[in-house]
Amino acid sequence: MALEFPHVDVVGIDFVPPVLLSAEAIPPNCRFEVDDANLSMTHYKDCFNMVHVRSADQGINDFNGCLYELAQTLRPGGILVLSTGIPQMYMEDYTPFPVTEPGEENFTWIQKLLGHTYQALLNRGNPSVEACLHWVKWLEENPNYENVLQSDTFVCLGAWKPGLDETAKWVADGMKIDLMHILPAWKPLLLSDGVPSEQIDFMIEEATKELRDETIHAQCSWRYTTATRTKAPYQERMETPLDVEPGPRPKLMISAKSKSAAGNRD
Repeated sequence: MALEFPHVDVVGIDFVPPVLLSAEAIPPNCRFEVDDANLSMTHYKDCFNMVHVRSADQGINDFNGCLYELAQTLRPGGILVLSTGIPQMYMEDYTPFPVTEPGEENFTWIQKLLGHTYQALLNRGNPSVEACLHWVKWLEENPNYENVLQSDTFVCLGAWKPGLDETAKWVADGMKIDLMHILPAWKPLLLSDGVPSEQIDFMIEEATKELRDETIHAQCSWRYTTATRTKAPYQERMETPLDVEPGPRPKLMISAKSKSAAGNRD
């Protein structure tokens, strides 16, 4: 972002220091800071015209509360951009692959592996696994934001879809390669959830083959939600809800017996 917009100052924040080849790789208009988004952000009060939170939802304990913290960092009229990849694979018609077993209809190893990972996160009590399902509601209820918009973008895992232009092919192939590299990183989480090591290795191997050989036509979805900081003075959060929502909660991942899942394309 600092390279694309050389006229702005960019601050990158993460829980761990960035892995860079050299200090020279950092543009002069960019700096990195180690911080925890679960803590107070008041030291960045009124610092930014735009805040971009990317693929950080699962590391935030209280995402709704974090939206209030981020509002303090934005100047009046500033823009908040939330983006994350939805942990769900979609078919050619944009309906989600169900979590099924080998031999059943629409079975894929990548979706089975995702299903195990998703359940492992839920079993750990991670309240932000499904946070992106509530972004619009939380922002609309937050008195510090206005002009809330949301859009889902589907990306093919591999350039299997006819009619893709060169840019779309490059993105599709890159997304496939990135996911193949990410799969092994899920093993520690699955081990902690009690999944046998041999089973994990087998699922990763089979899912990698599906992606590499493009034996399935799958797509992933990226969710982008934006809002504008109001010009009114900052308002504190009045209460801390005990749960995300009362009653049945939407799910990102579905089983073969389920009829629908959140994130479907209308």
